[in-house]
Amino acid sequence: MASGTPLRPPSGRSTPPRVAASAVAFLVLVAIAACGGDDDPVAFGEGEVPPGVPADFPVPPDGAIGATLVDTPNHRVEFTVTVDTDLPSLVQFFTFGLVSAGYIVEQSHSLNQTTWEIAFNREELTGTVLVSSDGGSMSQAVVSLDLN
Repeated sequence: MASGTPLRPPSGRSTPPRVAASAVAFLVLVAIAACGGDDDPVAFGEGEVPPGVPADFPVPPDGAIGATLVDTPNHRVEFTVTVDTDLPSLVQFFTFGLVSAGYIVEQSHSLNQTTWEIAFNREELTGTVLVSSDGGSMSQAVVSLDLN
């Protein structure tokens, strides 16, 4: 092959389709990673009740907020809270707190000996609280809210 002649695959194309697709995928990933700030469509956090949770939503005052998720495009908010109390007491806290704040508890039932699920709604908001326990004095709740 003479020097200065560009290398081309036998098909005559300058860029194989797989290479082009890989390059486009890489550029999309770079563009997504470059986007930052408060306008992210999905944001993860911890330590604080995330934005979007109604001010009157029951959160145990002595609970430790763990992981949080705000999924703006899908109108979803989730967070975990760990409390030094047993499973029945935490279930009672959420049930009473939801009803007191005007939520309708659609379902409240045991999934097994260490897990309880509460489904609720109020106007356009629907959600679940999944309460679990290690069988001792510590319990955790995963709160999922659909804010449509």
